[in-house]
Amino acid sequence: MYLKDKPKIPKLSDRASAHLDMIRAIAAILVLVGHARALFLVDFDEVQSPTIFTKLFYAVTGLGHQAVMVFFVLSGFLITRSIRQNITRGWSWRTYSANRLIRLYVVLVPAIAIGACLDLAGIYYFGTSGIYGGNNYALIIKDAVGNSLSLRDAFINLAFLQGIAGPTFGSNGPLWSLSYEFWYYVLFPLLIIPVFTRSSKSSKLISIALAVVIAFLIKGPILTYFSIWMLGATIAFIPPFTATKATALTCLSAAILIACILISRMRSQMSFGNDLLVAVSFSMFILGLINLGDRKLSNTYERAAKSLSSVSYTLYLVHLPLLVILNAFLIGQDKRWMPALSTISIVAFLCVASISYAYLIAFFTEYRTETIRQKLGTFPRQPPTMELTDVKV
Repeated sequence: MYLKDKPKIPKLSDRASAHLDMIRAIAAILVLVGHARALFLVDFDEVQSPTIFTKLFYAVTGLGHQAVMVFFVLSGFLITRSIRQNITRGWSWRTYSANRLIRLYVVLVPAIAIGACLDLAGIYYFGTSGIYGGNNYALIIKDAVGNSLSLRDAFINLAFLQGIAGPTFGSNGPLWSLSYEFWYYVLFPLLIIPVFTRSSKSSKLISIALAVVIAFLIKGPILTYFSIWMLGATIAFIPPFTATKATALTCLSAAILIACILISRMRSQMSFGNDLLVAVSFSMFILGLINLGDRKLSNTYERAAKSLSSVSYTLYLVHLPLLVILNAFLIGQDKRWMPALSTISIVAFLCVASISYAYLIAFFTEYRTETIRQKLGTFPRQPPTMELTDVKV
C-alpha cells in the first residue's frame, strides 16, 4: 500500500496533552474509587439521613461507568491520530499490530497472572462463602470467582474474547473492556485504510469483507459501543480552529457534559442512550480543549498529569483483584460499613495503596513498553495512546 495523499495532522499542544493526561488519570481514579466504595461501604439507599457531604461523596464515587465512556472517546481520538500518523509514514499492518499488541500485552499478561495468584490465595484462605463465592452484597462480583479461573478462561482473555466466547478472568471484571478496545483497533483500520491509501480493488474488498465478518462476530454491545469510540475518532479529523471559538465550545460543552452526567446518574438503569449523551458532550469538550492554544501551565500540574496518566492503564487492570482480597480480609461475611469519617478514611487509604501498588507493577511493565518495542523490532516511536479497559460497574 502507498499513500493517496498525506493529510496534515496538527500537533497537540503541550497544554492539550497535559489536559488529556489529567482527564485520563481522573477517569482511572474514578473507576478505582467507585469499586472501592462499592466493596467497602453500603449502598446509598441504606444510608439513614445522609448529609450533603455524604450525598456528594456517593455522587462523585458513582461515576465509574461514565469514566469508561470517557476512556472510549479518548481512545478513539488518540488511536486515530496514531493511525493517521502511520499513514503519512507509509502504512504497515505489521508495525501497527506490533505496537498495539505490545502495548496491550505488556500489562495484560502480568495482570492476569497476578490476579490469578490473588484470587487463588483469597479462595484458599477465605473460602467461597463470601465474596469469592459470588455472594457479594456489592454487585461487582456476581458469580463464583473460581468458575472463571481456568487456563481456558485465561487464554480467552488473552485472545480478547471475553464477553464473546467466555467470561472475564477471575475477579478482574475490568478486563471486559479490553475486548471492546482490541476489536475496535482491528475494525477501524480495516474501514479507514482503503480510504486513505491507494490499494488494489481486491485489497479494498478484502478489507471490507474482513470488517463485515468481524462486525458479525462481535455484534451485540461491542459493536453498539463502537459508535461511541468513533466519536473520538471523528474529532481527530476536524481541522483546528481559533482559540476564541475553542474557549466558547469548551465552556458550553463542559456545562452540557455536567448536565448529561447528572441525567445519567439520576436514571436508575444504565442505558446506551445515557452513555451516548455523555460521550457526545465529552467529545465536544475534548474538541474545544485541544484547540485552546498553548498557554503555559504550571509545572506541578504537568508533572502530576504525566505521572498519574502513565500508570492509568496498569491501575485499572490490576486494582480490582487486590480490592477483592482486601474486602475478604477486612469485611468477610460481615455487613459493609456505613459512611463516616473513619470508614471513608480507610477507603481513601485503600485507594492510595492501590495506586502505589499499580505504580510498583507499572515500573516492571507499562514503563517498559517502549524498550520492549525496540527489542522486538524496529518500530517508529509512538505518541502516547489510550488503551481502555476499565471497569465493570
